[in-house]
Amino acid sequence: MSGVPYSSSESLPSLQTIPWAVSATHTNLNQSITSSAALTTSNGTAVTYITNSLNSEHNIVLPKPGSTAHFVSPQQPIFTFTQQTRVFMIIPTTTNTVPLVNAGWIFSPQVGGPARRLPALGMDDAFTGVISGLGADYLYERFYDAGTHNLDPTGLAPEAFFLFEEVIDFDILAELRARQMHWFENGLLPNDGGNYAVGGLAGTQPTDPKLHVEGKLRASGSLEAGKNTDQVCHLGRGRIGHFDVTNANTGVTSSSVSFSHHDCDAATNFALVQTEDGETIVNSAAGKHMEFMVGGVAYMRVGYTDSNGASTGYIGINQAAPAEYLDVGGNIKASGNVIATNIKNYYQTVNSANSTVGDNGGTTHSTNAGCPSPAGDWTQYNSWKTTGVDTVNSNTNVFSPKTYGFEALVAGTYKITINMAFQTSAANQLIVIRLAKNGLNDDVQNATQENPGPLAGTGFMNSFANSGTINSFGSAALTHIMTLGANDNISVYTTNVSQIHSGTGNNSFTREGYSQFLAEYLG
Repeated sequence: MSGVPYSSSESLPSLQTIPWAVSATHTNLNQSITSSAALTTSNGTAVTYITNSLNSEHNIVLPKPGSTAHFVSPQQPIFTFTQQTRVFMIIPTTTNTVPLVNAGWIFSPQVGGPARRLPALGMDDAFTGVISGLGADYLYERFYDAGTHNLDPTGLAPEAFFLFEEVIDFDILAELRARQMHWFENGLLPNDGGNYAVGGLAGTQPTDPKLHVEGKLRASGSLEAGKNTDQVCHLGRGRIGHFDVTNANTGVTSSSVSFSHHDCDAATNFALVQTEDGETIVNSAAGKHMEFMVGGVAYMRVGYTDSNGASTGYIGINQAAPAEYLDVGGNIKASGNVIATNIKNYYQTVNSANSTVGDNGGTTHSTNAGCPSPAGDWTQYNSWKTTGVDTVNSNTNVFSPKTYGFEALVAGTYKITINMAFQTSAANQLIVIRLAKNGLNDDVQNATQENPGPLAGTGFMNSFANSGTINSFGSAALTHIMTLGANDNISVYTTNVSQIHSGTGNNSFTREGYSQFLAEYLG
């Protein structure tokens, strides 16, 4: 037969295998990689690798299968690789690392070991790691094909140590996957659910939240979290979130932003809420008050809590325990009118019987007032009732009842109204009344003081023909607004400016309950 003979001894050409090797013309290439080898820098400084840091932080073991040499280069490091090679560049000095990234070097961050908090012991703010005895180091890696390469053509890292590894099975992708798996196990790359943990322990990557950082988190730009959505964020013990706010007038519910303590997560105990249209609400939980401070000192309290733990809704200014809906511990000044529709600060009483109101008088009239000028010619009227059904005191903190009138317990403005009814059994009697602040003083011509106060008289009462039973009545009334200080006394004095029938006994009277004394506190 003709044809191509078949021979079982015939075989395919064998592949020529080129062993992996690294060569260079530079010195120090022969320094062997061991855990105790001294590394010599360009200035003669000898340092050593911290092998546990290389292992735990970067998954590099010294010596490692396939590793041959490292190199210290103060110049441009040119190497020849016979096969694809992974190159680690360890920089033990302060170096601008941004150009290295731009040149294609990949930063290998620290991922585990005793210093896995970012930043913390073993890791600074620039994400450098402790690898050698010189302190903080940067570690980068890059893959090179077979051939001659200048690893740092522009001299970006003049004090770099270079570590070489053989690419197993010439599978660069497999090598990258293996390295990514190591990073993931130590908490730097996402797990299958797409969740990240930075600084967490190996194997404890969270499923929620998506990113978990143990340590500080810094951002030089803006930070957005759930922007313009109904989300809840926690900062320390603070809770920033939302509560639905419904307008009581329109019934429309709007979105809002709220701030509260972590433990106050209900729509009844938040601290501050603002709606999308700018409505702002300040709130305290039930049974709790709200304080406004300056320099740590409380000057206003809203929602005073009583002894039973209930909020009264009272507002106190300079009052820690307000007793009214508005309680001010001091003066109040208003540029406009102060209008109150329900004034409750008043004191009113009536009189007991008195038969000595017209038995005193005098002829010394130095003020041309038609009345005696000396205080001794007047009689203090001491027959006002201080208790009983005819006496009303709306505020015992303001008025202290007295038989002569009242004592003011609070400084301010008072309105005094006096109505007195008199009866006489003698002819031509004329009784005059006047107010006095504190004890009555002598009357002085054209004086500007309020003591003695205003006058009022009955006019002549004629009872001569009727023995004091018919046509013997007279009345005197006056109203006066006075400025009083605390503990000032207001009283009424009487005198007779007509005929005093001496020797005939009492002849002018006030009958019980017919006269009235009214005092109002205006503030």
